[in-house]
Amino acid sequence: MLAALCATFSVFFLLYLLWTHRLFSRTAPAEALRIAATQHRRGASRLSRVIGLKTVEDWSMTAVLVVAMAVSLISSLVISG
Repeated sequence: MLAALCATFSVFFLLYLLWTHRLFSRTAPAEALRIAATQHRRGASRLSRVIGLKTVEDWSMTAVLVVAMAVSLISSLVISG
């Protein structure tokens, strides 16, 4: 169960990273700046605040921890298996 959860989060964060990179790398700099300013003024969503992910750093650290847990779990399964 934990392995599936770790894998799901890892895939989600990777896809989100690729999607946003693709989206914003093709956006004109002025438009990207306008979008970033709007998102910054808006702040974190209610869901993000409820689960404690208010900033980009919170999301990044969560992604790193999930990947670290997945690597740890997979390596322990490989070693014991």
